[in-house]
Amino acid sequence: MFLNKPLPNTNYITYFSTNLVGTRSDVEQFFSWHKNKKLITTFSFSLIVVIFAILTIFIKKMPKSKVIFKVLTTFTIFLIALLNSSGSEFLIVTGLLFGMIGDFLLEFEDKFLHGMFSFLIGHIFYSLSFLIKFGIPNILVFFIILPILLILYFVILFKKAENFKLPILVYTVAIGIMFSFTFAPAFKDIYYLRCMLPLAGGLFVFSDFLIAIEKFVRKIKYSEIIILGTYFLAQLIIALSTIF
Repeated sequence: MFLNKPLPNTNYITYFSTNLVGTRSDVEQFFSWHKNKKLITTFSFSLIVVIFAILTIFIKKMPKSKVIFKVLTTFTIFLIALLNSSGSEFLIVTGLLFGMIGDFLLEFEDKFLHGMFSFLIGHIFYSLSFLIKFGIPNILVFFIILPILLILYFVILFKKAENFKLPILVYTVAIGIMFSFTFAPAFKDIYYLRCMLPLAGGLFVFSDFLIAIEKFVRKIKYSEIIILGTYFLAQLIIALSTIF
């Protein structure tokens, strides 16, 4: 039998205030991979994401199929978050939905601005979810990340961005704020997420920055593999964060 009543003189990160009593079997059913159907489904979906992502990256002779597999990849990631979300985590689901829309729009040259706007909305939802769930990280995080991203923008992209100068600036600030909020779990001693979410945020920034360089500055060798690989991994980690 187990009891979740807190021990005296012991500090906990979190615990259920309502007293719960159960057996070892109850605990295993919730936390064990081989007994928890939701975790098994999540693991299966994650494998499907990997397969779709590989097909998206390496299919070059069939553009239409590539778009389909790209959207299917982000849709499966969306399903992972939807399956495991509760409360404020549904904001992550909404963010992933806008990311999926953005993925589709960015496949069309004349829809670049629309795709970027869709991702911007997604970052706002991510930021709100992290804020509600984890609170605000140390203010120094914002003062480190935002200036670095803005310097990169003005040094590398500003002169080349032409009519996209303001939209890219706004997007840079939005993704910088989202990236900063991914560090909130690090200040809450949440073991898995304090490493996972900052990694996801960093990969997202890296992927988007390469997209901007590829579009406005110069072509990059193997850019498609790097951009899509880091982007899919970032979105997958964000979706998986709803488990913890």
